[in-house]
Amino acid sequence: MFARLPSFWRLHLGGWAVFALAAVPMKLLLFASPTTVLWSTLLREPLGCALCLGLRECFRRRPVPAAPGRRALVVCGLALLVGALDTALAGGVLGLREASAAGLSPTAEWLAQWCARSLIFAGWSGLYFWLKDGLEASARELRAARAEAAAQAAELAALRAQVNPHFLFNALNAVLANLRDDPARAEQVTLGLAEVLRHSLRVREPLAPLGEELAAMENYLRVEEARFEGQLRFRVEADADARAARVPTALLLPLVENALEFGRETSQDGLQIALVAAVLPEHLRVEVANTGHWLPPAAGRTEGGLGLDGLRRRLALLFGAGATLQMTESDGWVRLAVTLPRSP
Repeated sequence: MFARLPSFWRLHLGGWAVFALAAVPMKLLLFASPTTVLWSTLLREPLGCALCLGLRECFRRRPVPAAPGRRALVVCGLALLVGALDTALAGGVLGLREASAAGLSPTAEWLAQWCARSLIFAGWSGLYFWLKDGLEASARELRAARAEAAAQAAELAALRAQVNPHFLFNALNAVLANLRDDPARAEQVTLGLAEVLRHSLRVREPLAPLGEELAAMENYLRVEEARFEGQLRFRVEADADARAARVPTALLLPLVENALEFGRETSQDGLQIALVAAVLPEHLRVEVANTGHWLPPAAGRTEGGLGLDGLRRRLALLFGAGATLQMTESDGWVRLAVTLPRSP
């Protein structure tokens, strides 16, 4: 039963039980009456255990400053208040009179108990924050490890998507189709394909400059432009600040693939795609828009289109609630916009 309790409760209850037993020999030395020691252990330590839960609620409802000095002042102040409450309740409500063997006056006895109990509550608070900070650090490390694993998986997915046989087959067909009639066009498609492959095979960190991602998508779209034979037009708008911003690798690929796949199905007069990036005061906004209409989920199609669920998970792992992926549709355009913190 005890083992099934959450970690906090096991540590809290077990710690107070050990403290209560360990304090008995000290109380027998300090106080003249064994009966008082017994009642103090059976009544006062549970009271201290309950008051510590009140301290915990205070820490959770009103966050304590992270700076060590300010945190120590807040903790000491609360420990003194709770120590005074503990001493008053023990004497006034529980009726405990811990007459000291040293023959102290009632006032001196009260002050001694207040100081001792305040030290106990301050020590409990220090241990609480030490464990809390350690758990939060472990959670941050776990989150970073999961984000790194997600980035590696996304890189492999990008590699598969960019060099899959279907894509290579279409690109080579585009080269062959233009080789005799338009050699310059064939050369452009070949160079674009080579840059796409080079970008895919390059060893990358989880974060990369947006300019590199935009350049890769431009080459990707040039290859697709040749395959669409005049039915695809695209443009890229991003200033130097936006291109220098660091974003998750393969951020744009699922957005561009989504625009190609579903935009082609719903665009009547040729497909247009726009990649737009802008730096806002506190965020970076990257938008991939395409003509056509948004297609609802259907059999065999995941919610939100190609790879968007995976992108949402990656963003949540890397940035938590600081990143968003939103879809809007207006004036014959579908827009997928990613908003990221400026300093990932």
